[in-house]
Amino acid sequence: IGRMPATWVEGVGINARGSSVIVEDCTVTGSKRAGIELDRTASNDFGIVRRCTVTGAGESGIVATGQVVLIEFNTVNSSAQYGIAVIQDPNGGTASPVIDDNIVTKTKKKDGIYSGVAGANIDRNTDYRPPDR
Repeated sequence: IGRMPATWVEGVGINARGSSVIVEDCTVTGSKRAGIELDRTASNDFGIVRRCTVTGAGESGIVATGQVVLIEFNTVNSSAQYGIAVIQDPNGGTASPVIDDNIVTKTKKKDGIYSGVAGANIDRNTDYRPPDR
């Protein structure tokens, strides 16, 4: 999936399921749920979210489960929950996700970047939440 805009979507902005899924250069604005959801990539396959922009997601900006997950060079602004979240896949495990070189700003309720998976490589990200006033 590439160069796809999704604006003011009632559910998930982009929901990518299956094996060998790559979502790149996409823009999602104002989705009611997650901005981009990478869901249950198959065993020994991969899922990548790269160079996407998510603004104003009603839940988390980018959410991923699956065997091999790479999330890099994305910008996530003003998500209601996490900016980026990698969740353990209940159907077979998630192996050492890589979350690198992302910018997450102004998440409202939770941390900017969350990994519920042991062994995650989280490096060179910017996570900014202004102080409560």
